[in-house]
Amino acid sequence: MPHRVPESCRRCVQSAAWVSVGGNTLLAVVKWIAGIVSNSHAMIADALHSSVDVVGSIITLVMLKLSARQSSQRFPYGFGKLEDISALAIYIILVGAGAVIILRAVESLMIGHVTSPEPPALAAAALSIAVNVFMYYFISCGARQARSPSLRALGYENLVDALSSTAALIGIFGAMVGYPPFDPIAAICVAAFIIIESLKEIYETAQKLTDAALPVEVRRAIEASVLRAPYVRGILSLKSRHLGAKAHAEIDILVDADVSVESANLIATTVADRVRMEVDEIDSVRVISHPSAGQSVSESRLTALISTITTARAQASGGKETP
Repeated sequence: MPHRVPESCRRCVQSAAWVSVGGNTLLAVVKWIAGIVSNSHAMIADALHSSVDVVGSIITLVMLKLSARQSSQRFPYGFGKLEDISALAIYIILVGAGAVIILRAVESLMIGHVTSPEPPALAAAALSIAVNVFMYYFISCGARQARSPSLRALGYENLVDALSSTAALIGIFGAMVGYPPFDPIAAICVAAFIIIESLKEIYETAQKLTDAALPVEVRRAIEASVLRAPYVRGILSLKSRHLGAKAHAEIDILVDADVSVESANLIATTVADRVRMEVDEIDSVRVISHPSAGQSVSESRLTALISTITTARAQASGGKETP
């Protein structure tokens, strides 16, 4: 059925991107100061990561606003894919930031310019872990409720930031107790993790942008729902796609050959209502009926057929208008 964010969660969903902007801006400022004052490569790398997070949060805010616009004649499927574009931009930026971090750390190791960081870097890393863990759970909860890929990307950023800060904390501590190379090595580990995970997310997001079908389990659920509908003889084709936070399906079904046009249209409408009600991932669906060459219904059943389908449609839609 069309997805609706629970009333109790709506406020959190609407504020999630703003929480990310505020939290990441605070962390970026603290990390840059601590990294420069403490002369810590790992903390400077972490500061760069948080700065990228700020940019990603701002991109998400803009894209969420644009993607919420109503569909139009020119854009009949709406603007949901702007969220996927936002998520893709965030992951690409993360890959670039990770590459810069690795280059800086490797350069430091090669020229032998490795010094022990100061305690402020350790405190900043601990603060970053705490704040990012909070933001991860807060934003990820909003992403699940809204089914928002861009909010999911933001939450993922915070998880990556928490893990990178943990690696930075270990490296900084190791450098402070007498092993200075631990600091740039930790920075390289952080960056490598960021790049690998971001590339995975880029692949998944690119699949959505190129209209890859919904997961197999969702398509099977759609098929099962269609075949349980009355007077459906089979499925000719099933196409599905992501539309940002939403999902759309187009289904061609087989009905009895001698069913009237009116009855065939009612069957198609009932199937569409049924799929929206039974398959939680689907927000919109279009169904087209085609005559079957197989067994057909008798004339005596046509009147009862129209009445049955009309009642089933009313029950399935719950009185809501069918798009």
